[in-house]
Amino acid sequence: MPLSGKLAGHPPESNRCPGPFMQPRRPFVRSDWPRTDATGSTGPAGRMTAQRFCAGARPMMLPNPLQAALQAAGPPLRRLAERTDAVIAVVLVLTVLVTVPDNRRLGSALQVVLPLVALGCAATRGETVNSLGRFAVLQAGIKGPKYLIGESPISQRPDGGDRGFPSGHTAVATFGAGQVIRHCAALHPVTRAVVVAAAAFTGGSRIESGRHSLWQTMAGALWGWAIACLPLAGLRRAGRWMRKLRGRHV
Repeated sequence: MPLSGKLAGHPPESNRCPGPFMQPRRPFVRSDWPRTDATGSTGPAGRMTAQRFCAGARPMMLPNPLQAALQAAGPPLRRLAERTDAVIAVVLVLTVLVTVPDNRRLGSALQVVLPLVALGCAATRGETVNSLGRFAVLQAGIKGPKYLIGESPISQRPDGGDRGFPSGHTAVATFGAGQVIRHCAALHPVTRAVVVAAAAFTGGSRIESGRHSLWQTMAGALWGWAIACLPLAGLRRAGRWMRKLRGRHV
């Protein structure tokens, strides 16, 4: 005897999954309803009940505008990452053209540009949380000593100021250079050398302008390199937790 119209195509209304945002993990096909048992019977024991059918259902999340925008921007960001050398060269050249001949101004600009380029590369690799977390640790290590030993001899600036240990500009520029090398994949050796030279120029500009001594600049460079390159287990765990949390809402 042919099946009734309700059973032939889909489960009855009373047996459908509840809720407007529910859907099965796989499409419902004709053979799923009714389901026969091993004896070929289509009795109650062999049918797929609503509870069994909906057991594999999952919530269908409404589209997240931010997530949709990030997915749409993914391919352009990846294509941009493939041309990282050219992008870095253009950014550095523009920075020089805007700030020359003032070396102090150029050094101040580079300590902003380098971390931003590094953050862009980190975003293309899903390492945004890690990069921002390291930057927060970097700033804590810069501001802390400035206020704790701000008036001690080691923290006196050559121009007569205080709170000069360590050099914040040098630390941030070195951090940015280290993060660029870490996150911007497949960089040409010349590009890496130019990035490191840009960070070194920032430190030199601070010494030339009388804002920091050699030891303050070296301390800043060492601190920036350490935070950029050394493993920080806590930040890795935070990054994994954020990726898992984001995956639950996709």
